[in-house]
Amino acid sequence: RRRRRRRKRRRRRRRRRRRRTRSTRRRRRRRRRRRRRTRRTRRRRRRRRGRRRRRRRRRRRRRRRRRRR
Repeated sequence: RRRRRRRKRRRRRRRRRRRRTRSTRRRRRRRRRRRRRTRRTRRRRRRRRGRRRRRRRRRRRRRRRRRRR
């Protein structure tokens, strides 16, 4: 006896593209927002010269012992 294997066929969906015509096309308006500049929001960056020192943090692990009665 010979066994035949069936393969599942995948269906491909075709997307239909709609063509726009000039009569149906609508113009989009973009609104631009104006931002006001204030002195308070403006920050100055300071640059420091020289070597930087790095601090290393050590973590200590505590072990708890449980006593059995």
